[in-house]
Amino acid sequence: MEDKKFMAAINQICAEKNIPKEIVLETVEAALAAAYKKDYGHKEQEVRVELDEETGHPTIFVLKEVVEEVENPHLQLTLDNAVKLKKGAKIGDTIEFQEFVSDFGRIAAQTAKQVIIQRIREA
Repeated sequence: MEDKKFMAAINQICAEKNIPKEIVLETVEAALAAAYKKDYGHKEQEVRVELDEETGHPTIFVLKEVVEEVENPHLQLTLDNAVKLKKGAKIGDTIEFQEFVSDFGRIAAQTAKQVIIQRIREA
């Protein structure tokens, strides 16, 4: 689904269900984060998604702990890699960085759709 069509669908949900746009956007962002974790990440991974309210384009942010030796690449990164992302990073820090996923498309959209429907029912 194109990003602008996606935002049009969100606006339609807001109007039909009389739900504030912020609530729907938070729900969609949480659903996309869940979809990312399911399809590309790890269930314990900290993921945050921001939707551009104008375009509907999602930006994915991942948090990882800086460690000396990586035991779980979904949750940790080395100091060498952390310093490339954030100057002054040190062991024990948590680094948030943007994740680029080229095919976050259909599978993630299906997962997100299921979570969105469930959460709107709960609203």
